[in-house]
Amino acid sequence: MSGCWNAEPHDRPSFHDVLSLLDDISKSEFVTTTHESFREIQEDWHREIEEMFDELRTKEKVNFSHCRIIV
Repeated sequence: MSGCWNAEPHDRPSFHDVLSLLDDISKSEFVTTTHESFREIQEDWHREIEEMFDELRTKEKVNFSHCRIIV
């Protein structure tokens, strides 16, 4: 979609290209995913992101504890 707004008109996709991309999207698994299945995927992503944040917080605490403040 953003390609359609390219400042250089010759770099914009043709109408045929846009239709082809939309057709591919309409046939993709994402479109046929049920709402419940999509919800489960979102919950998995949420858990994964939380785990990554927890890991980063732990690393930050370890790194901070190794720092010495010299006044």
